[in-house]
Amino acid sequence: MIPARNWGGWPDVALARLLVLPIVPLVLSLHGLYEARPMPRDTGSLTAQPPAEPHRRSGRATPKVSLQRMRRFVGTPVPFNWLAPRLTDMDHVAPQNARAPITRVALMVNSMTTGGKERVVMHLATEFAAAGLQPMVVCLGDLGSLGQQLSHEGIAIRAIESYRRWDFAAILRLRKLLRAFRPDVINVHDYFSLPYAVLANCGSPRCPVVLSCHGLLFHQREQGARFHHRWAARRVASVTAVSPVVARDYAEFLHLASPVAVIENGVPIQARQPDLGRGVRNELGITDGVFLFVSIGNLKPEKGYEDLLDAAHRLQQGEAGVPFVVAIIGDASDRGYRNRLESQISRLGLQSVVRLLGHRSGTLAVYSAADAFVLSSRSEGLPMVLLEAMSAGLPIVATAVGGIPAVLERSAAGLLVEPAHPAALAEGMGRLLSDGRLREELGARGADLASREYSAAAMAERYLDVYRRVACARDEHGKA
Repeated sequence: MIPARNWGGWPDVALARLLVLPIVPLVLSLHGLYEARPMPRDTGSLTAQPPAEPHRRSGRATPKVSLQRMRRFVGTPVPFNWLAPRLTDMDHVAPQNARAPITRVALMVNSMTTGGKERVVMHLATEFAAAGLQPMVVCLGDLGSLGQQLSHEGIAIRAIESYRRWDFAAILRLRKLLRAFRPDVINVHDYFSLPYAVLANCGSPRCPVVLSCHGLLFHQREQGARFHHRWAARRVASVTAVSPVVARDYAEFLHLASPVAVIENGVPIQARQPDLGRGVRNELGITDGVFLFVSIGNLKPEKGYEDLLDAAHRLQQGEAGVPFVVAIIGDASDRGYRNRLESQISRLGLQSVVRLLGHRSGTLAVYSAADAFVLSSRSEGLPMVLLEAMSAGLPIVATAVGGIPAVLERSAAGLLVEPAHPAALAEGMGRLLSDGRLREELGARGADLASREYSAAAMAERYLDVYRRVACARDEHGKA
C-alpha cells in the first residue's frame, strides 16, 4: 500500500482520487455529445457513414445516435449512474443464439513480455488476422519482445507508454487511438489496464469491453483489489477466465456480480523437430544419453522453482541410475528471486544438474530437445507452456494447481503432484526418468488431447463467440 501524500492541498490522496474518478468519464462522455454523429471508420470514404434517418414529424434528417446519447445522459442523473455498482450499457444478456458481426478487435495488455497471457494475446491476434479480421494489440506500457515479433509479422500493435499510476494523459492517448481504430470490441487481458480502457471508452463512440482473467492471484489476493479496479470491472460487458478456479478467484477479488465465462487457453499445434532438438542439446553440451527435464516460465516465486531444485537434489541423491539435467527457461523478472535460486543451486551442489538459461525465443526447439516437461508452480491459471508441452508430445509431471488438474485428469496425459511438495515432485520425475513406456503413453495422450481441444484456432473462435454476443447486446440496447 502506497502511503497517502499531500497533493496540491488535498489532505488525502485516496479521497482526491475517489472524488476525481467519477468526473473523468462524465467529461469524456459530454465531450462525445459535442459531435453530431460518430466519424466513419474509413475517414477517406463518405459511404462508410450510415445515412441519417428522417425525423418522424418534420422529415428532417436527424442523427439517430446523437438522440440516443441525449436520452441517456439528459434523462438520467449522470454522476450517480457512473458510480452505480452495475454493468453499464450491456447490463442485460443477449439471447443465447444472438450474434453480431465482428471485424475489428482491440486486444489490450500491460506489455507484451514473455508471459502466458501475453502469448494468449499473440495467438488471438494471429488467428484473428488469419481469419480476415483486423486486430490491434494495445500495450499500456512498452511493446515487449512478443510485441516486436507481432510487429514483424505485420499485425498492428501500439504502445501507450504509460509507466505510472493515474496517468490521465495516457487515458487521452488511448482514447484517441481507439477513436481512430473504432473497434467492435475491446478485450482487456489484465485488470491493471482495465480502468484505462473503460475510461478511454467513455463517450462516443463506445464499444463493449471484455475482461479476460488469466493466472491465479498470488500476493494480490491478500492486498485486495483497489477501488478503481472494482469500479472498472463493474462496467465491462463480459468477463472470461481460463479455468473455473480462476473464475472464482477473480469473482471474489473484483466483487463481480455477473457470471464469468470460462474459455480455456489454446496453442498452435506443432510437432517436435529432431533437428532443432539436436541443435539445442549440442549448444548446452547435453549428450543423447542424458535425460533432459525442461521447465519454462518467468522466474517468480509463484512458479515454485525452489521446490524443483529440492526435487532435483532428492533425485540426484537417490541414485536414479540415469544421468539427467533440469533446464529452467524464463525471464528473471524478479532479480532477487533469481539470486536466491542461484544460492540454492550452489548450496545443494546442483551446478552440473540444473541450468538457468534465461529467456529463449525458440520454444519449439527446446521442446524438441526435451525428454519430459516439469511444472512446479504454486499458483497458475491454465499455463500455456503446459499445453505447448502436450502438443509437442512430451510426458508431463505438474503440480495440481489452477486449471492443471482438469486438463491432466481428463486426458491422463501427465502425472499430478501436490504443490510445494518437493518429495512428491521428485517421485514423479523419477517415474518418468525410469519408465520409457509410461513416457510414450503420456506423450501420445497429451498430443491427441491438445490437437482436439486446445488449438489456438479453437480458442480464438470461443473468444469471437463472446465478442459477437456482447456486440449484439450493445446493438439491442441501442435500439431500445
